[in-house]
Amino acid sequence: MNLLFHSRDVIFHEGIFPFNHVFAQTTPTPVPLPPLYADSDDDTSPRTIPLSTTPHSIHPASLDRELPTATDVISQSSQIDPSPSSVPAYIPPPRRNLSAILKLARMQVEKGWPLWQLYVNNAFPHRHLDEEVFMKLPEGYVPAISGHVCRLKRSLYRLKQASQQWNIELTAKLQDFGYIQCPHDHCLFLKVTSTCFVGLLVYVDDILLTGNFEDETVAVKGYLHSLFAIKDLGFAKYFLSLELARSAHGLLVTQTLTNIFKDANFLEASIASTPLPPGFHIVVDAGSLLPDPGPYRQLVGRLLYLGFTRQDISFVLQQLNQFLQHTRSSHWDATVHVLRYLKGTSTLGLFFPFSHTLQPSVFTDAS
Repeated sequence: MNLLFHSRDVIFHEGIFPFNHVFAQTTPTPVPLPPLYADSDDDTSPRTIPLSTTPHSIHPASLDRELPTATDVISQSSQIDPSPSSVPAYIPPPRRNLSAILKLARMQVEKGWPLWQLYVNNAFPHRHLDEEVFMKLPEGYVPAISGHVCRLKRSLYRLKQASQQWNIELTAKLQDFGYIQCPHDHCLFLKVTSTCFVGLLVYVDDILLTGNFEDETVAVKGYLHSLFAIKDLGFAKYFLSLELARSAHGLLVTQTLTNIFKDANFLEASIASTPLPPGFHIVVDAGSLLPDPGPYRQLVGRLLYLGFTRQDISFVLQQLNQFLQHTRSSHWDATVHVLRYLKGTSTLGLFFPFSHTLQPSVFTDAS
């Protein structure tokens, strides 16, 4: 039965879902489900990326890379000018969002597809630079002619253009192989036919891959490996800050809280049973103004990122996020209480059971 649900701003139709017609006609090749993940010390262990408030002009995923010896990069128009104004403006590549990761994970759970994780070794140097970029010679190297510099032919990590150039390279190669870049999320690449659905979710050099056609997933792995020497990490366990644990009942998606507790000196703190104390109301002018709201902003930012898998704190975070400019002691106390609650519920997350369907369920308050 098809139902039409009305809300204040949107309309949901139960019988319509992206690629619904593809799923209805597909007779997918049976793919065995991966077993329940166990802890291991192999090379698929997570490359953790801490939740931080790093400015968006810097990719957190590139901070743990080994930097080249010569890191002083300059740009040249007509003459070599090492001033900051001569460096080309940073153009960010399409960015992933956690909601896209959760949607892809939910889809593979419902359809019983495996979810693989791939990693591109030394991704940035695969792309030739489109503009002239010069680099000072490494310390200790004596040039034959004084005053000479190096001209970079390929991207290097920490180069302003590196992420954008790598994204252009990878997008072009995937499109050559028949994949279409999703217009709503440029990090998602799809290959859809009457019998095949394969999706890749890319974040810089980390890739999630799932689909119903094993021959196609094997083919795209081989294609990418022939171009970029990728590393197959097997079934996805850790992607960015998300931990993915599959069992016989479904998929559990959680986020690690250890770094947050450690940075806030909360490893030995007591726990709380609710996000806020009963009867507590967050108001604008309660308490004294904090002399430095920086720690509050940083902590709220990290908790907002955590809210993707912890909807139980989303309402509290929505309120705390309103006081980033004029932060008072009562707002800080409320944030500390949220940390105490998270410490007692650190194993909670989003659980996607195998028994549910992809049809959306909508709940509205008619009043």
